[in-house]
Amino acid sequence: MDTTDIVYQNGNFPFLFHNCILAQTIYNKSMLSLLPQLFSYQIVAFAILRLTVSFIAVLAGFSRYNKSYKWTSVFYFVTAFFLLLGLYTQLFAIAGIILVCFDFWAEGKISTPTYEKKLLYLVCVVILLSLLFTGPGFLAIDKPL
Repeated sequence: MDTTDIVYQNGNFPFLFHNCILAQTIYNKSMLSLLPQLFSYQIVAFAILRLTVSFIAVLAGFSRYNKSYKWTSVFYFVTAFFLLLGLYTQLFAIAGIILVCFDFWAEGKISTPTYEKKLLYLVCVVILLSLLFTGPGFLAIDKPL
């Protein structure tokens, strides 16, 4: 049985799981959230992402200082500083994405990056992309228009 066997019945629930009560309960569109009070603090999540990626950028800046391309450590520190403040967040999110991609490329030329390092690069790019589209969040100097 492959994914083509899942046919939607009435446009909303997969036919394959139509008789499964547990699947219907999980799939229920009107199911309430367990902690709806936390939705009031969604803006804090963006600040946590921003602070996390700035901390990772500071650590990356220190580790790049000892490598042959130590000039990237300055860019990591500047990117981390502006992301920490939440100033020009979208611009420095793009700069961070470029830095991470360059770092991935430069590490690949020297030696093959480990699985964990590749995963860290991917997570950093995803966090920076989310900051690019959502903004800096709470406790930032940037103001939305």
